[in-house]
Amino acid sequence: MSSTPFYAHSSSSPAEKWHLLKEHLKGTAQFAEEFARAARPSDEDFAACAKWAGLLHDLGKYTDKFQRRLLNSAAGKKAEKAPHSKYGAAAAVKRKDFEAAFAILGHHAGLPSLTDLRNCAKNLEAEEIASLVARAQEDGSSSLCTNIPASSDDKTAKGKLDLRIRMLFSC
Repeated sequence: MSSTPFYAHSSSSPAEKWHLLKEHLKGTAQFAEEFARAARPSDEDFAACAKWAGLLHDLGKYTDKFQRRLLNSAAGKKAEKAPHSKYGAAAAVKRKDFEAAFAILGHHAGLPSLTDLRNCAKNLEAEEIASLVARAQEDGSSSLCTNIPASSDDKTAKGKLDLRIRMLFSC
């Protein structure tokens, strides 16, 4: 386990009371899976994909830059921008889970274009993504890269894929 705490969000309260990132990721994954099961009760692949997207959606918050941003902001200092969604999206793209990648990349800004998704994955080094996944696993955020959902036959038609991506984004 990591001795350095990683946080998802800051507040005016002392850092000891901030939301731990590993708890945030696990909670988001659980909610996403529950919403997916309610939306498509017989689709286990969809529920697994939603859970995995929830685990990965804030992977970029494991970067030192993002953690500094939280600390500086809480201290009243200028906090530099530290985009975080691109890391989880790139991890999903590298695993060929494009549904999750779309939902992750757009979780603050709305669904991205295919070009934006491709650029996101292309502009990040595989080693950087692997390093963040390892950091998350060391922190106890669960096994991020071993429970990748299998492809579903339901993904073949473009209309069905568009709908699945939008439903996953909603979850």
